Amino acid sequence: MPTTHKLPETTGRKRRVDDERMFQLLFLLSFPIFLAITLSARVLPGAKSGDDARVPRGSLFSDAATTARATLAIALHE
Repeated sequence: MPTTHKLPETTGRKRRVDDERMFQLLFLLSFPIFLAITLSARVLPGAKSGDDARVPRGSLFSDAATTARATLAIALHE
């Protein structure tokens, strides 16, 4: 019968805390980039064409934060 080794609870908790800190650090470092991308997408001439012109948008910071979180979550997914 194979033996399964279970990680101690503190090791799992420490890894989650370390992962959360890494995510926060990457978020803080990359947020200005996502903010610039979101701003440029709104300012460029083609940004308001099509059906998107009638859809109300969230705040600039909210949209940038949402995009950053989603992108980082995908990039850090193991």
